[in-house]
Amino acid sequence: MVKKRKRPEPDTADNEESHQPAAPLSNGTHPGAAPQSEALPAPEAQLGSTTDDLVSLHRARFVPWQPTAVVASATSTDGSLVAVAHESGAIEIWETSSWTCRQVIPGKEDACISCLAWVRDPLDGTEALISGGLDGILTEWDLVTRLPRHLGDSFGGAIWDIAVQPASPSEQGAAQTVALACDDGTLRLFTAEHGTPRLMYHKSMPRLGGRLLSVAWHPNGQAVVTGTAVGTLHAWHIAKSQELMRISIGDGSGKEHCVWKSLVLCDGTMVTGDSGGNVQFWDAQLGTRTAAFQVHAADVLAMAASPAGDAVFAAGIDPQLALYKRVPGNKGKPERWVHSQSKRPHTHDVRALCVVSVPDEDPVLVSGGNDAQLLVHSVPRYTQESPVRVSRCPQAAILRCAGAAQPALLLSAQGLDVHVWQLGAALDRQHQAASLSGWEHTEGYPVDVVQEPLHLAHIRAKGPGHLSAAAISPNGQLIAFSDAAAGSLRLYRLSRAEEAKAASMARLELPGELAGVAALAFVPDSSRLLVATNDARVLVIDPETSQVVSSMSSKARAASVALYGQVDTRTASEQLSLLVSSLVASADGAWAALALHQRVELFSLKSSKHHGSLPVFEDGSTVTAVAFTPDGASVAVANAANEVVLFEVATLQHTRWSGQSAARLPARLLNMPGRVMHISFCPDPSVQSAVMHTSSSLCNIDFGAPPPNEVPKRKLRRMAGGNPEALGRAGQNFRVFTLENPCLLCEYTSSKAVLLVERPWAEVMKAFPPPLYRHRYGT
Repeated sequence: MVKKRKRPEPDTADNEESHQPAAPLSNGTHPGAAPQSEALPAPEAQLGSTTDDLVSLHRARFVPWQPTAVVASATSTDGSLVAVAHESGAIEIWETSSWTCRQVIPGKEDACISCLAWVRDPLDGTEALISGGLDGILTEWDLVTRLPRHLGDSFGGAIWDIAVQPASPSEQGAAQTVALACDDGTLRLFTAEHGTPRLMYHKSMPRLGGRLLSVAWHPNGQAVVTGTAVGTLHAWHIAKSQELMRISIGDGSGKEHCVWKSLVLCDGTMVTGDSGGNVQFWDAQLGTRTAAFQVHAADVLAMAASPAGDAVFAAGIDPQLALYKRVPGNKGKPERWVHSQSKRPHTHDVRALCVVSVPDEDPVLVSGGNDAQLLVHSVPRYTQESPVRVSRCPQAAILRCAGAAQPALLLSAQGLDVHVWQLGAALDRQHQAASLSGWEHTEGYPVDVVQEPLHLAHIRAKGPGHLSAAAISPNGQLIAFSDAAAGSLRLYRLSRAEEAKAASMARLELPGELAGVAALAFVPDSSRLLVATNDARVLVIDPETSQVVSSMSSKARAASVALYGQVDTRTASEQLSLLVSSLVASADGAWAALALHQRVELFSLKSSKHHGSLPVFEDGSTVTAVAFTPDGASVAVANAANEVVLFEVATLQHTRWSGQSAARLPARLLNMPGRVMHISFCPDPSVQSAVMHTSSSLCNIDFGAPPPNEVPKRKLRRMAGGNPEALGRAGQNFRVFTLENPCLLCEYTSSKAVLLVERPWAEVMKAFPPPLYRHRYGT
């Protein structure tokens, strides 16, 4: 029986480019976003004075956020993880069961990753991620510390492509061989050994005339095919170090085409994609061309094949994604390859394709390119279904809000840059009511801004590694940031005179070499800095004394480490079950919560001890957001399935609300597009409400009221174009609002105001390199 994956959100277009800074919300118990000419009513149970019940929605679109192109992708052997490399050097690790980003290796300045691959340890069965770069460096990555475990030289200049020898069931425990296509025209082979360094140089094939651009293994694991920059395809017998075949892939034009990508299918058929836009199929025995297609108007940069070898996908500078299928022969005619269909799901060049195959599940195709989007396509239903987008906010900037500072402050960090902004202020509601004669205080009426947002400070980190964690204290006086390297944590005090338009920054001393930082947070009552390390410890640092006052550990990592030399039967995803994803502190300064993969660890900041672990979700879904209630008595946890539960901190058990409502969550919440990224509670403890957001939608939840009894029978989907659409009636609990622009953050700044940080995708696209020009009829 074939299982169905949880699909990412549907792909939609963004076309709104408004930059108005404010619009109203509903009552503090039920905020949501709407067009700025409309209004969101308060829930009927909370209605009082309409003016008092409305909450201002500050829509900020000035935050700098710029994702970069996807340049390479690779799937683990078991298909549970997909690694995606960006032009900035950042590598994202996506879990394919829920399409949740499990880890982000931050990029660095002058990054030049060109290819990715996974290799399996011959002794314990664990998988390691390796990357090759145009700088000639072969890197093995530590996914826990997010740093290179080992750097090696290719001995042949730039690495254009990597291919890993297929694992043979009859040779379990044998070391895999990794083939590198090098710039000097030599095919070099490395073996994946146990330990560090994992990749050891083995041997090289005879050097060719032009640089090698692509490499692929034959399914039998004994031969390798390479493509060159001078338009030739070579087949090698690895054991004999002998060239078996040399093919010229010319199309008859007399030009030498670069073979950017090569594949070998299950039956040995060789496939090439070149700079002339050609996709060609070659017989394995005779080396003759069996089929040739020129569907693409420019270079074919990426190709991938279905597990059965009966379908090939190709794309490149011409961003159309073409499907070529094998058609069985009939009436004595041989089988043949045909161009089945082409789509244009990407707006720019497509540079990475990979097929993810998981046992008992439909294989999927993952595509990415210069538009920074990651799309997922069903392989067996490619012609019937549209692709879906993994996230509307690729490579989202780190955003943290200081709501206790009035006006509220916003910190954004991306790359090497840290910015601090003072948010705008809205006109007092009584003055607003007097100035709006004839206006009724209804959902979405405009709010005048008396103070525009102000840029207070800009810090550029030393680098070269990009920032991976940042935080600002609730009072806005301290900011901290760090990259993945040990000892890179920086702490600054922000001070600003009245009426000044800029703030001064003073660096504070910190303890000597701290371990690698995974997450940062400040304790609201004392502004102590909480540091979550890569080994799941929580350090408490006093900024005044610059000392670590306590160190807390759940000992979860030590208990889960497999014995040395023992074969690890877990999937690649399960081997990363203790990666730190987030760290939050309660408003009263008594508790801290550390979110791992499928669990949440609670720590008492008063006793400086580990308090306990919250129960994991029954379906094993990844935890994506954690937040404390304003009184610190409860903690809300959301997962990749958009389920939300509430736990009592003292007892570590479900609250009464959670016990009664967990099985009755409405379908519009579970089916809201995307995955929950953040939960923010209203600071007023008497309201018991929160706003929860994904990259493209908001949901307001009243934890003092049960979910609605009615459950929609069909899955609700966002309609493309038009104004945002509210799913649920005004005043109804679990009301969902879909957004036109990507949502980077939605958080309460006070009991009467909510900040929505968004960015029109049309503005983001202006920084992308221009796509291939296509003449359209009538233009």
